[in-house]
Amino acid sequence: MFPNYIMTYGKNDNDFLMRFKKHATYKDFQGFIAYEEENIVGFVYGYVSLEGQYYNGLLREQLMKEEAVYWPKDCFEIVELAVHPSDMGKKLAQKLMSHLFDKVSTKTAVFTTRSDKKSSPDIV
Repeated sequence: MFPNYIMTYGKNDNDFLMRFKKHATYKDFQGFIAYEEENIVGFVYGYVSLEGQYYNGLLREQLMKEEAVYWPKDCFEIVELAVHPSDMGKKLAQKLMSHLFDKVSTKTAVFTTRSDKKSSPDIV
């Protein structure tokens, strides 16, 4: 369904569609897809981060006590941002994020990135 996910991350993530469908039910889910003609060339999505969710828990573990009081509350979590490799360098990630944040009204936002540094600087 999202061939650019496979191209961007170099793997066929069979669980991606299942995660996406689950995340789409979360509070204040927002997502945007970029097309070139009829082809998907990028997408972004996220939701309000709530206590008890996987990444919210990871975030809380990494923050100092004072930060953990502020950051995870009223926070939008950017879950996925992907741009097809052939469309990188066109500021597509920036445009997708801009559209996303036009719809978000939380005080904070978080976006976790890969630690293997294989992602393009345009995505991070």
